[in-house]
Amino acid sequence: MNLEQLLAELTNLVERMEDEDLPIDKSTELFQKGLDISAKCFELLSASNGKLMILKERMDKYEDKD
Repeated sequence: MNLEQLLAELTNLVERMEDEDLPIDKSTELFQKGLDISAKCFELLSASNGKLMILKERMDKYEDKD
C-alpha cells in the first residue's frame, strides 16, 4: 500500500470508531490496527525523507560546482 491508501484506511478507521457504537473489544482492535497503519505511514515518510535528503545533498554538490 502507498501512503495515500494507508491514510485513507486510517481515516476510515477513525470514522468508524467515532460513528459506530462499538463494543470495547472491537474499538481496541480498530485502535491497534490504526497504530499499525500509523507506524507504516511513519516508515514510508521516513524513507521518503531519507531519499529527499540524498537528492538535496546531490543538488547542493552540483550547485557548488557552478
